[in-house]
Amino acid sequence: MAAQVPRIPGRSSARAALVAIAAAALYGSWAAAANWSAGLHHAARASLVQALLSFVSTLCIVMILEWLFGLGRTLLRGFLLAAVGTPALVCAATLSAHAAARTPNILATSLPPILIGSVFGAFYAYRLYLVARRSERGA
Repeated sequence: MAAQVPRIPGRSSARAALVAIAAAALYGSWAAAANWSAGLHHAARASLVQALLSFVSTLCIVMILEWLFGLGRTLLRGFLLAAVGTPALVCAATLSAHAAARTPNILATSLPPILIGSVFGAFYAYRLYLVARRSERGA
Protein backbone atom coordinates (compact mmCIF):
# COMPACT_ATOMS: atom_id res chain seq x y z
CA MET A 1 0.00 0.00 0.00
CA ALA A 2 1.38 3.43 -0.96
CA ALA A 3 2.17 5.94 1.75
CA GLN A 4 -0.29 8.76 2.34
CA VAL A 5 0.80 12.18 1.07
CA PRO A 6 0.41 14.74 3.89
CA ARG A 7 -2.63 16.96 3.65
CA ILE A 8 -2.79 20.39 5.18
CA PRO A 9 -6.22 21.72 6.06
CA GLY A 10 -7.21 25.05 4.56
CA ARG A 11 -6.31 26.70 1.30
CA SER A 12 -2.65 27.04 0.39
CA SER A 13 -3.27 30.08 -1.82
CA ALA A 14 -5.08 31.93 0.98
CA ARG A 15 -2.25 31.23 3.44
CA ALA A 16 0.34 32.32 0.89
CA ALA A 17 -1.55 35.55 0.15
CA LEU A 18 -1.90 36.43 3.85
CA VAL A 19 1.80 35.87 4.50
CA ALA A 20 2.69 37.88 1.37
CA ILE A 21 0.47 40.79 2.46
CA ALA A 22 2.14 40.81 5.87
CA ALA A 23 5.60 40.81 4.24
CA ALA A 24 4.59 43.67 1.92
CA ALA A 25 3.35 45.74 4.84
CA LEU A 26 6.41 45.04 6.99
CA TYR A 27 9.13 45.56 4.39
CA GLY A 28 7.27 48.38 2.63
CA SER A 29 7.05 50.23 5.94
CA TRP A 30 10.73 49.59 6.57
CA ALA A 31 11.63 51.02 3.15
CA ALA A 32 9.55 54.15 3.85
CA ALA A 33 11.28 54.67 7.19
CA ALA A 34 14.73 54.03 5.71
CA ASN A 35 14.13 56.62 2.98
CA TRP A 36 12.11 59.20 4.94
CA SER A 37 15.01 61.65 5.10
CA ALA A 38 14.98 61.89 1.28
CA GLY A 39 11.44 63.26 1.36
CA LEU A 40 7.91 61.94 1.11
CA HIS A 41 8.03 61.28 -2.65
CA HIS A 42 11.18 59.15 -2.43
CA ALA A 43 10.02 57.36 0.71
CA ALA A 44 6.66 56.53 -0.86
CA ARG A 45 8.26 55.25 -4.07
CA ALA A 46 10.78 53.11 -2.16
CA SER A 47 7.97 51.79 0.03
CA LEU A 48 5.81 50.83 -2.94
CA VAL A 49 8.66 49.14 -4.80
CA GLN A 50 9.75 47.18 -1.71
CA ALA A 51 6.17 46.23 -0.84
CA LEU A 52 5.58 44.87 -4.35
CA LEU A 53 8.87 42.97 -4.39
CA SER A 54 8.22 41.54 -0.94
CA PHE A 55 4.67 40.52 -1.84
CA VAL A 56 5.66 38.72 -5.04
CA SER A 57 8.75 37.00 -3.64
CA THR A 58 7.01 35.91 -0.43
CA LEU A 59 3.98 34.63 -2.34
CA CYS A 60 6.21 32.54 -4.60
CA ILE A 61 8.35 31.25 -1.75
CA VAL A 62 5.36 30.20 0.37
CA MET A 63 3.71 28.48 -2.59
CA ILE A 64 6.94 26.58 -3.35
CA LEU A 65 7.32 25.67 0.33
CA GLU A 66 3.78 24.29 0.54
CA TRP A 67 4.24 22.41 -2.73
CA LEU A 68 7.46 20.81 -1.45
CA PHE A 69 5.73 19.92 1.82
CA GLY A 70 3.03 18.14 -0.15
CA LEU A 71 5.59 16.08 -2.06
CA GLY A 72 6.63 14.24 1.10
CA ARG A 73 5.08 10.82 1.53
CA THR A 74 4.98 11.37 5.29
CA LEU A 75 4.61 14.48 7.42
CA LEU A 76 8.25 14.31 8.48
CA ARG A 77 9.48 13.97 4.89
CA GLY A 78 7.22 16.83 3.83
CA PHE A 79 8.61 18.98 6.61
CA LEU A 80 12.21 18.16 5.69
CA LEU A 81 11.62 18.78 1.97
CA ALA A 82 10.02 22.15 2.69
CA ALA A 83 12.39 23.26 5.45
CA VAL A 84 15.55 22.36 3.51
CA GLY A 85 14.44 22.53 -0.12
CA THR A 86 12.90 26.00 -0.05
CA PRO A 87 15.93 27.78 1.45
CA ALA A 88 18.21 25.85 -0.91
CA LEU A 89 16.21 27.04 -3.93
CA VAL A 90 16.10 30.63 -2.62
CA CYS A 91 19.82 30.57 -1.88
CA ALA A 92 20.66 29.25 -5.35
CA ALA A 93 18.41 31.82 -7.04
CA THR A 94 19.73 34.72 -4.96
CA LEU A 95 23.40 33.86 -5.43
CA SER A 96 22.90 33.19 -9.14
CA ALA A 97 21.12 36.51 -9.68
CA HIS A 98 23.86 38.44 -7.87
CA ALA A 99 26.57 36.57 -9.77
CA ALA A 100 24.84 37.40 -13.06
CA ALA A 101 24.58 41.04 -11.98
CA ARG A 102 28.27 41.00 -10.99
CA THR A 103 27.50 42.16 -7.46
CA PRO A 104 30.88 43.03 -5.90
CA ASN A 105 30.29 41.44 -2.49
CA ILE A 106 27.80 38.66 -3.12
CA LEU A 107 28.01 37.02 0.30
CA ALA A 108 27.59 40.23 2.33
CA THR A 109 24.73 41.28 0.07
CA SER A 110 22.93 37.95 0.08
CA LEU A 111 23.53 36.54 3.54
CA PRO A 112 20.98 38.61 5.54
CA PRO A 113 17.97 37.88 3.30
CA ILE A 114 19.02 34.24 2.89
CA LEU A 115 19.28 33.77 6.66
CA ILE A 116 16.00 35.55 7.38
CA GLY A 117 14.26 33.59 4.63
CA SER A 118 15.72 30.30 5.84
CA VAL A 119 14.55 30.86 9.42
CA PHE A 120 11.12 31.90 8.16
CA GLY A 121 10.93 28.83 5.91
CA ALA A 122 11.88 26.46 8.73
CA PHE A 123 9.28 27.95 11.07
CA TYR A 124 6.59 27.96 8.38
CA ALA A 125 7.35 24.35 7.43
CA TYR A 126 7.23 23.35 11.10
CA ARG A 127 3.88 25.08 11.49
CA LEU A 128 2.57 23.17 8.46
CA TYR A 129 3.84 19.96 10.05
CA LEU A 130 2.02 20.69 13.31
CA VAL A 131 -1.24 21.63 11.57
CA ALA A 132 -1.14 18.55 9.33
CA ARG A 133 -0.30 16.27 12.27
CA ARG A 134 -3.16 17.70 14.32
CA SER A 135 -5.50 17.23 11.36
CA GLU A 136 -4.26 13.68 10.81
CA ARG A 137 -4.88 12.76 14.44
CA GLY A 138 -8.36 14.27 14.36
CA ALA A 139 -9.36 12.32 11.24
